[in-house]
Formats: sequence, structure tokens, C-alpha cells
Amino acid sequence: MPELNEKLVEAVAKLIKLTQENKIEWSTTTPDNLNLDDKELVENVFLTKHNNQNLRLYKLRYKPIMTALTLALASHTSQWQSIIILEIVDSKHNPVWTFPSSLTPLKDLLASVSYQVANVDNFIQALLNE
Repeated sequence: MPELNEKLVEAVAKLIKLTQENKIEWSTTTPDNLNLDDKELVENVFLTKHNNQNLRLYKLRYKPIMTALTLALASHTSQWQSIIILEIVDSKHNPVWTFPSSLTPLKDLLASVSYQVANVDNFIQALLNE
């Protein structure tokens, strides 16, 4: 499995590079087909299509299930945690496969995608040209 993990890290790094070079264009969408409960929130959902695959990226915030032990040890019982989810989805945005959330570069991918979708480069350039 370490070999697969290395390939997945390389794949996410490649998505970052292609996003930063605007060779992949992402867009925002609504959190369709995300079965969330009252202890889960999604901030932004991004979609793209690359090599005939639909990709969806988002940050999922959740409240972990608290046991008696974790309640005793926790300083805040309502503390939210988050993970970044990258998944291959079908044409109706149903998840087909999910990348392991433990992949370190997912945070950088989310940052690159947010930067691109927010059109930060153009905003800064226009601001500096005023």
C-alpha cells in the first residue's frame, strides 16, 4: 500500500500544479449528494473534470463522537474537527471513489482551488492598477 499512497500523493501534487497553471478549472457547486447529519458541515464544494473524470473537493467539518473518556479529557465538548475530501464522482455527483483524507497535499490543493475560484490574481492586479 505504501506504493499506492506515494502515487496518490503525486497525483494530488499534479492536480495542484495543473490548478496553479490554470490547466484545470474548478467551479463552486452546492453540496448535492452529501449525506450530512447535524454534526457535519461543508464549507465550499468545488468541481472539475479532468481526463474524463469528475472530481469533487470540499472541507468537511464535524463534531467527533464523544465517549465518557473523551468527554473527561476534552476541554471543549463542542470542538469541531475537519478533513478535506477529494473524490471521483459520477455525472450526478454521486461519489465513486474517495482519496484517503490522510494525504498531506489535500490541504494545499484546497488552498490552490480556493485561490483560483476566487480569482485572486485578477483581483490583486486590478487593485494594484487603480
